[in-house]
Order: sequence, then structure tokens, then C-alpha cells
Amino acid sequence: MQQDNNIKTLTPLWNDNYVAIAMSSSEEYLPYLSVCLQSLVDNSSIDNKYDIIIFSSAPESYQKQLIIDTYTKENISIRFYNPKKILENIKLTITHSYFNEACYYRITAPEVLPEYQKIIFTDIDIIFKGDINELAQIDIGDAPLAACKEPIWEYFIKEGTKIHGNDIRTYSKTTLGLVDINKYYNTGIVIINVSEFKKYDYFNQLKDLIGNNFFIYQEQCALNKLLNDKIYELPQIWNCEISPRFNSDILPAKIVHFLGGKKPWNFLEEQYTPIWWSYARRTPFYELLLMGLAQRRGSINLPFNKVDIAYAFSYRKNVLNYWRCKLLSKITFGTKKSHYLNKMLILKNKILVAKNIRNV
Repeated sequence: MQQDNNIKTLTPLWNDNYVAIAMSSSEEYLPYLSVCLQSLVDNSSIDNKYDIIIFSSAPESYQKQLIIDTYTKENISIRFYNPKKILENIKLTITHSYFNEACYYRITAPEVLPEYQKIIFTDIDIIFKGDINELAQIDIGDAPLAACKEPIWEYFIKEGTKIHGNDIRTYSKTTLGLVDINKYYNTGIVIINVSEFKKYDYFNQLKDLIGNNFFIYQEQCALNKLLNDKIYELPQIWNCEISPRFNSDILPAKIVHFLGGKKPWNFLEEQYTPIWWSYARRTPFYELLLMGLAQRRGSINLPFNKVDIAYAFSYRKNVLNYWRCKLLSKITFGTKKSHYLNKMLILKNKILVAKNIRNV
């Protein structure tokens, strides 16, 4: 299938030894994206290169620039791409409060990145516990997609669950056309075989399916309906799901996925929430995340690590570090000067956010 000339495409930044990673994020999810990226970077290797593309229709902002400045390294690239126009003529139904239009962006990846061999596309409500390059090394043959099975789907079928008035057993057979109704895949973490997608024009087939059907789980159901018997099944360690209904054993997990509506940035009492916050503390959005949590819960005095004391401590430390970096930026040159200027930008943002919190 010939490439649509109206689509602006991106090309790989390196010729070899790189892994291509894509994610999608709405504007309000950018701070949560930062936590996901922090875990990815913390578990990366200097021996590999990481070409990261964020699919987002969010306008240009200090938050997007902060993400680029924070996580760009010699072997790590961060780029933003707006795919909104590619899907502008399709009815994109939003089926759950914690979903949004950005969820559909994953199906545009083969069109936007046609020169890549394969792309790892992930949700952002995840934490990497291992090097994503290990996932990239899995040989999926000529399968157009690789994903982990959805354990919760089997639970739904066993319990006779209804979602949006649909009995999942009936929905699996009639709407999705699954031969084995327990064989349903979660597409929060997938490997996309670009050449196979292009060869069979799966993108346009997915557009037609999405535009003409009501799918309970949006593009995930569309991918299962179109490709179910062609999907390469990944080991479950690459999508260890945490949800109110079902918890996997996270000890061997390479990726922890916070499924469902109880996200760790809103529900501190959930069992595995501290894993997410351990990375959140290392991002430049930490104070902003805490402020949002405080506002949603109606109080700054939260039952989590004495947050009010943590605010004050972070504020003083960041002010001192800001002035230190400002001084060093005056007496250094080249890459070191750029390093301190970038760090000043991050610290300045954290100081401004902390000031706002202290005045709440």
C-alpha cells in the first residue's frame, strides 16, 4: 500500500543498535508521561540507543519542553508528533472516564513511522522495571502485532460480566468474532511490525472498524477483532497488570501496568502505588503531581509520607540548587553550560510549583 503523501512522517535518528518506542499522551497526562519516561530512562543502558516518539495533540508548552530537556541524552531522543489530522474524519468514541482520544493514536504509528522495522508502543500508566531493549530483541516473525493476553478478560467471561450493557461472552463471539473467547489481548504494550501493517493496509481497515462499530475498549477491541489470530503472544512479564479486580505477581515483571480507573496518582492506598511514586519523586513534575493529588482529595495533609513537610524540604533544597546551577552556568562553557542551564529550567519550574502549593 502506497504511503499517504499528506501524512508527515518521521525517520529513525540512528542507523543501528536502537529501539523505537512510541507512546501517546493528552495534555493533562503529560506529568504522568514524565513518570513513565523516568522509569524507562532509569532502566535503560548506555550501550543502547532509544528513539522515543510521543504522539500528542497537546499544544506547545513548558511541560513538553521540560520533558524533552529532562530526558534527552546522548543515547536517548524525545520527539513529539501530533497525529490528530490523520484521524480527523473518524468518529473516535470515548468509552471510559480514564480513556481519551489519544488512545487511538497508536494505530497511526505505522503510517507516521514507515521506515522503522518495528515499534514498541505503550500506554503511559506503566512503570518499566527492566530495559525495554530486551523486549525489542524478541523475534515476532511475520506477525503484524505482538502483545500479552488479557487476564481480566478471562475473569470477565468466568464471572459473566456486563460492560456498557454488553455481556462479555456474547460480545467476544459476535462483535469481536473471537474463535477462542478467552484469547483476547491487552494492547497497552505492543510490538508493531511496520512492514506487515503496511503490506495489508491494516491502518485503513482499523479506521473503518472504529468508525463503524462501538467497541468497549476502543482501539484495543478493534485490534483484537482485526488481528486476533495473527497476534504473537508475548510473555506476561511484559505487561503485568495491576487493577482493582485482578493483581498479577509483579516480582518477575519487566513492565507493571496500572490498569483501570484506580490510577496510582489518585489512589495512594492501593498496594503497588509506592512503586509509581518512587519514580514520580525523580521527575520535575513531582510537586505538581502532589498539588493535583491534594486538590482532588481536598487537603494538602495527605496520609502519605507527611507531604506537607516534603513540600517545604523540596522547596528549600531546590532554591539552593537553582542558585548553585546559576553560578556554575556563568563559569562553564559548551555542554556543561547547557547542562546547568537546562537544570536551572527544571529547578525553576519546581520552585514555582512549590510556591503555589505553599500558598494553597
